[in-house]
Amino acid sequence: MYPLGHVAFTLVAARMLGLSPALAVAGVLLPDMIDKPIFFFLDYGPGRLFAHNLSFAVLAASVVARYAGVRAGAALGMGIVAHLVEDSHAFVPWLFPLLSYTYPDTSDYTVLGHYFSSFFGIGTDAIGLVLLGILYRRDVLLLTRRLTHAPGGP
Repeated sequence: MYPLGHVAFTLVAARMLGLSPALAVAGVLLPDMIDKPIFFFLDYGPGRLFAHNLSFAVLAASVVARYAGVRAGAALGMGIVAHLVEDSHAFVPWLFPLLSYTYPDTSDYTVLGHYFSSFFGIGTDAIGLVLLGILYRRDVLLLTRRLTHAPGGP
């Protein structure tokens, strides 16, 4: 899944659970922010290595809970776990480093090739865009009204 899909589906879950949307979104983006640069720029690992597992979710949520409170840790942890669930259409090393895994070959992987060849690329981003529009329709309308009816405006 790609960013729009990750963010939209996780925002729905955060709202349903009454958790911080900002921390849930930070959590859902965090695994890719850590693992993808290692894969693309350092040419190391399969792109789902250090942060695409439950151990990382527990560690990150625990650190945030310690310094920002239990609900903050829960929101971040929920976001990370949501990311793993949303990526589970393909390989996810759920219990790394507790278990060793044979990672799939990624030598022929391209972002655009994967994005346009799979429902989990463009399809989930399209659904995510619609969900974001539905979730934040009221906010966008209010902002638009404020901008068009601003004091001193036309």
